[in-house]
Amino acid sequence: MMLENEQHIDELARSIKFMLNARRGRFYPNKNYGSLLRDIFLEPKSEYALSYARQTLDGIDGVYVKSAKLINDKYVFSLIINGYEREVEVENDNILQ
Repeated sequence: MMLENEQHIDELARSIKFMLNARRGRFYPNKNYGSLLRDIFLEPKSEYALSYARQTLDGIDGVYVKSAKLINDKYVFSLIINGYEREVEVENDNILQ
């Protein structure tokens, strides 16, 4: 049985995934919402992804991006959310637009 606090952490992880998937500058009410993950074209991509994820989630209390890896065209982020560890996957679909 999942504790209520863990359910809250899982909901927050889903919101974080949404934020990381959103392209920064494309959300009209808040031009700073989203990430720059789709703008990574240089190596080492995982280090750029870690930096951009930390930038995206900087204002959220209790959230720390521990690491980022590029695995099978997905960025896998290891997060600490209020003391709980979670992983969030984001597709790496760098298509020039």
